[in-house]
This record gives sequence, structure tokens and C-alpha cells, in this order.
Amino acid sequence: MAKPKLAIFINTLEVAGSEKVVALLINYFYQEFDIHLILLKKIIQYDLPLDKITVKAINGNNFLGDNKFQNTLKMPFLASKLKKYLQQQGIDTCLCVLNRPSFIGALVKWMGWKGQLIVSIRTHTSLQYPAHTLAGKTGRWLVRNLLNRADLMLPNSKGIEADLKMHYGINSPSRVIYNPIDLALHKQLMQRPVEDVRFDKFTFVHVGRFDAAKNHQLLLEAIHRLGDQPFQVLLIGYGPLEEKIRNTMEELHIKSKIVWLGYQEANQVAAYMKNAHCHVMTSRVEGFPNVLLEALACGLPVISTDCESGPREILSVDWAPTKKCTGIELSDFGILVPINKADVLAQAMQLMMEDEAMRQRYAGLAAERATGFDISLIMQQYADVFKKCIDGAK
Repeated sequence: MAKPKLAIFINTLEVAGSEKVVALLINYFYQEFDIHLILLKKIIQYDLPLDKITVKAINGNNFLGDNKFQNTLKMPFLASKLKKYLQQQGIDTCLCVLNRPSFIGALVKWMGWKGQLIVSIRTHTSLQYPAHTLAGKTGRWLVRNLLNRADLMLPNSKGIEADLKMHYGINSPSRVIYNPIDLALHKQLMQRPVEDVRFDKFTFVHVGRFDAAKNHQLLLEAIHRLGDQPFQVLLIGYGPLEEKIRNTMEELHIKSKIVWLGYQEANQVAAYMKNAHCHVMTSRVEGFPNVLLEALACGLPVISTDCESGPREILSVDWAPTKKCTGIELSDFGILVPINKADVLAQAMQLMMEDEAMRQRYAGLAAERATGFDISLIMQQYADVFKKCIDGAK
């Protein structure tokens, strides 16, 4: 009996959070579904069963640049190509991951495709699309006018879902499915040896791409405020703001406090976390931060900005779309601090260093909290969605 067909459409499979989830989906479901991975540009940086799935790049070798106006104008053309491919292959269910593929998928529905369209929006719309810019206004218009064509929305946080419903009039059926973590694999990775760092002083670790959203400036200012204390911060990541971060370290005279690890293979990060004392996340905005799950899975106490969206949903049982901390919040599974408050972040880091009983309590709760996001539970939620949509498309 032929396996039911499922298309998964995303920009590329470069190493990043949403792309990692797509790779997990493919590796988990390729034996159950006839998966067609549809990309705008054929970049695949994850291990996939490429001999067991079909890969199609609908944008050929054309580079997707930063010209948002040209990219927007091109969407109807790409939607036409996607519709043609889905019809030729007899695919009746398509999961579109991230905004641009979701907009294109919605246009396919507008063009008359009768299949089941699932869209996975994984960024906070109001923050991703600032209202005072032309690009932001365009993005908001696309959200309002296209996403209601989806048969089902799968935001990966309650914050994203609430923003879409409250501010953009999105009334398509929706279901929040959080990002998964493979706890069995993560446990193995934690055991890898670490030979390039000494952990003989209190060690914070920060893992994140060097870009504006991760807000390394906040971390560096907090380190500066802590002064000459016996601690170190492992800085793991890469990205366009590397030079700026290095310059700020020089200006603030904090180079001696930072162990610059730069880019690290994903498989090695867990070992650094396991040996550290606390994980710090300083983001201005998130979709659903995988790095917090990874830190918790290591039994690592965490400090996180209470940014949109995700951290409060992970670290607190008391979530509401308008709830935000104004100072240090000792939440259920970690410490939350306001965004862009270096003095408060420094106080939270100081507290984490000084209060061993609190630190041990959070360490004891961390792994327990991570179990709620284990890949077996999350993938069952996806399986339920896929089967329901495929049955509905018949």
C-alpha cells in the first residue's frame, strides 16, 4: 500500500532553529509518509534520508537576497510553481514552515488548490514587522490578508498564537505545538569530553547567533557591572555582529571574563552546558527558544529575558499574553528578567552565583521540566495533525 504523501515547504535547511525542527520531522516520519521536501533554495545542512524522500527546489539557483520588495513581488510566481508541483505529484497536504513559505502556500490556496494547507508561524509578528517601516507594513498586510486561507495554523508558542489572533484577525483553526528535544540523544551528547575550557570558577554560558535579536550587548553590559568577581562566560555562536561584539568587549574591558568559543557543532554544545553552572539568554525576541530546552535538559539553571515569545511559557506555569516581569522574577523553572535592563540581569547573575540553595533547586527542576518537550510527545502531536489533515484531504 502506498504511503500517504506529505509536502514540507521551507526556505532552506541551513542550520537554525526552525530548520532543525523540519529535519527532526523528516527523520521521524519518512517511513510513515511519502515526504516531499520543497525548498526555495537547495541548501541542506542536516543529515536526512535523502534516498527515502523527494527534494524539490522551486526557486532554482536564484539567490534569496535581502531585497524584501523583490522577494514579495516574486511570491505569486513561486506560488504558481508550487501549485503545479503539488498537483503533478498528487500531494493533498502541505506544511509550510516560516512566514515566506506560508504566504506562498496561502497564495496557492487563493489560486484554487484544494488540498490541506498547514502553516507554521514561528516568529512574533508584531515584533518581526515593525509598524513604522515599509517592510513591516507590508509584512503585516500579508499576514492579515493571506494567513486566514490556511486550513490549520501551528504556531510554536502561545505568544505567537495570541498575537496573530488579537492583532491581525487570524481566525483559522490553530494548535500550538512546541519545539521538541530528543532527550535520549541529548543525554548522550552531554557526556562528550570538554578539553578546551576549565570550569574552576563559576561559569555562565550563552549560546546564540551573533545578531541583533540575541542582544549580546545586554549580556556584555551586565558582565561589566559585575566587576572583578571570579566568574567566566562561555560565548558560543557566530553571525554578522561578531566584530561589533568583540569591539564592545574591548571597550568595556571585559575580555578576561569571556571564553570565546565561537561557532561550535550542535553536537558539542550540550557538553559545554553540562559542565557550566548557569545558562543566560538575553534575547529581545524569540519564536520558541530551543536553547532553553537544551539547557534545562542538561540540568542547568537558567536566566532568561522575558521576551516575546517562549521563555515565560517554558519557565513559568503562569502564562498570559500581557504578563511581563519588571524586575527579577524567580519563576517556576528559572529566573526571568526584563529585556534591555543590564542592571537587573547583573543582579540575577549575582544572585545565581551567591544563592547555592536556589541554584540547586532550579537544577533539580530543570531536567523534569524538559521532559514535557521530549520528541516522542511532540511528534505524536504532529502525527495527529498530519493524519487528520491527510484524511480530510481525501
